Amino acid sequence: MIKTIKQLENELVFERQARKLAEDQLKENELEYNRLMNQQLEIFSDLEELIVEKDRMLNELCNKVVDAYFIFDMDGNFQKMNTSAYALFELNKKQKGKNIEKLVLKEDHVKFKNGLKTIREKGVKRKFRFRIHSKNNNYKHLSINAGVMYNEDGEPIGVHGIARDISEELEMRNSLIESESRLDALVNHLDSGVFLENEKREAVIWNKKAFEIFNIPKDYNYKGKDVSGTTDTVKSFFKDPEKFAVRNKEIAENKTLVTGEKVKTANGKYIEFNYIPIYNDAEFKGNLWTFKDVTTRMNRDERLNIEKQKYGRIIENMNMGFIELDTNETITFVNQAILNISGYSKEELIGTKVPDLFPIKEEVSNAKQRIANSNEGESESFEIKVNNKLGEEQIWLVSSSPSYDNNGEIYGGIGVILDITKTKNLELQKQNLVINLEKQRQKYRSIIANMSLGMIEYDPSNAITLVNQSLLDMSGYTEDEVLGKSILEIFQLGKQVEFAKQKIANRRKGISESFEIEVQNKKGEERTWLVSSAPNLDEKGVFTGTIGVILDITDRKNHEILKEELLFKLEKSNNELHEYAHIVSHDLKSPLRSLFALVSWLRDDNTDKLNTASLEHLDLMETTLEKMDQLITDILSYSSLSEDTSENQEVDLNDLMTEIDNMLYVPKHISLQVLNRLPTIKADPTKLQQLFQNLISNAINYSDKPQGYIYLDCEDEGSKYHFSVRDNGIGIETRYFDKIFEVFQSLSDDTDSSGIGLSIVKKIVTLYGGEIWLESEMRVGTTFHFTIKK
Repeated sequence: MIKTIKQLENELVFERQARKLAEDQLKENELEYNRLMNQQLEIFSDLEELIVEKDRMLNELCNKVVDAYFIFDMDGNFQKMNTSAYALFELNKKQKGKNIEKLVLKEDHVKFKNGLKTIREKGVKRKFRFRIHSKNNNYKHLSINAGVMYNEDGEPIGVHGIARDISEELEMRNSLIESESRLDALVNHLDSGVFLENEKREAVIWNKKAFEIFNIPKDYNYKGKDVSGTTDTVKSFFKDPEKFAVRNKEIAENKTLVTGEKVKTANGKYIEFNYIPIYNDAEFKGNLWTFKDVTTRMNRDERLNIEKQKYGRIIENMNMGFIELDTNETITFVNQAILNISGYSKEELIGTKVPDLFPIKEEVSNAKQRIANSNEGESESFEIKVNNKLGEEQIWLVSSSPSYDNNGEIYGGIGVILDITKTKNLELQKQNLVINLEKQRQKYRSIIANMSLGMIEYDPSNAITLVNQSLLDMSGYTEDEVLGKSILEIFQLGKQVEFAKQKIANRRKGISESFEIEVQNKKGEERTWLVSSAPNLDEKGVFTGTIGVILDITDRKNHEILKEELLFKLEKSNNELHEYAHIVSHDLKSPLRSLFALVSWLRDDNTDKLNTASLEHLDLMETTLEKMDQLITDILSYSSLSEDTSENQEVDLNDLMTEIDNMLYVPKHISLQVLNRLPTIKADPTKLQQLFQNLISNAINYSDKPQGYIYLDCEDEGSKYHFSVRDNGIGIETRYFDKIFEVFQSLSDDTDSSGIGLSIVKKIVTLYGGEIWLESEMRVGTTFHFTIKK
């Protein structure tokens, strides 16, 4: 059907109206929409600002937490971490969403998952420990306190917590446990009982040795128990319970250090205890007690004390001096013999340095060196010159050794001394007295074992109980061959048995003495022994036997016999020589006298017949005969000089010099003077006259100055007189100093000199124990020096 234009126009109008209505409605709807949109945007903006503020506040809270604070979602992905957490987990901010499970060590995955499960189920977990990877293939031990986070609907949305690195804490705890374990092991293996209690007197440590000492059951659980009443429990263990209890209480109350106290137990043992109060910064923290069973040591010390007294008496009564020094050269002990030898008292010696007291000046360095050798561990024997208290020079034979303590350290030295001043030529074998002390016993045992002199000890039945190696060497026997045997049987005494029995009886009377005795060694050889013996007494003074020190003097005796034989032969030869000299002198002088008489007669009978030359020849013959006669007289004088003291008398040398001055012709240009008054000495006046007359005559004969002088002087040098005869004569060359004292030696062509004068002078000086020497300078003069012993 075809619409009309009108219809179409009506429809167009309607459509326009409808469109307008629709446009109006759409416009209204658009306005409402815009209004609602703006309102929504405002809500979103406020919400966004709120979220930003809350996020800022959460970040500030995280950063204010010092410990590592973190948040991860329910799947374990990190959502938020503070600076400490980044450092702990070793992450940077780009790794913020990393899953925590990937940081956990593989070995701890199961443990970690079970922990998360607990957190999800219970909402919280404390001290959740696991390990995470760290740098350099290491790992960390973490401890976490964590809890679940919920939304407004109560649904879990994540986990937050605080984590700590406890690696060092665990390492220190393990180290402490290990140290405590080592300490327990160490304490339990100590030889001393150890008991430690705290300030509340609760037991902390009680080692195995303490259980053993006090007989406490090993399964007794002591730790943490109050031990304030322990003293009453254990006091019955001791011999004097009440005394122990009082002392224990006193120590605990005073809280002062106690060391080395000893207490005796009821069963006879000795316990040594120490107490140490423990303080920390002046605050009392507890008591430490240590206990040690010293029964063996106490018994040993008691035996050592007995041995010390025994051998102390030996040293005190022995005839040889005994001295002990410390490392500073100071005397700490002397026996009676050294007091007798030196003349000093014990008070004057103890505490004095040896080099400051005994040795003469020239021997001080020697003494210091010997002491230094001993301090270095050397044992030696040596001779040394000393002065006793009176200033008298002595010669000591010293055998020295170092002294050792229980640790083998040298703390001084000991010396055995024999005065050999009067027996200098006697060679004594020295003693070796060194031993490592086991307190005093070892020291005195070493004296016996190592001394070079023989030592023997026998009981009241005369059975030998002790010998040293030196005696075995002397006798030729072994130790097994002599021990237990009678001293009267083992050494074959022959005719001296009764003598030996008397000496043994003297020991029973308490007499100490030295004597010589003839014995036979194992080979049957005759030997002479010098024995120094003394009685051996116990601590109550009861005779328990004899101890003797022995020196084999066989060689010395043989030397003395040989010496006597030689002296006898020498005396016989000297007598024969003297007699021969007189015979020769007489036989030679008789023809000389005849010749002299014939020459004199020849001169008297032919004076008018002989010419001048013949008379001079006769004068020369007379001079030669006179010189020959004088030579024979001098030879007789020289040969007649001997050590015979029968002609000795007190001679005043001042009177003697007056006689010589009157006897000699002293030219007027020569002055003879005695500078100091001369002494009076005991000697043969004829020998002294020969001595001084020969020296003065020589000075007169060899004076070549217009004004000559001869000075005689003397000085007292203590043990001798020192004389000098000085002139200003021609002098003597050095090369002739020794030659002029030889027989028939003359340095001039003077026919009046026999060449024997100075030989006679030297022989006389030697006879009186002196020495002669000279000083001379050519064309200046000569001085003859000689000494004569007082």
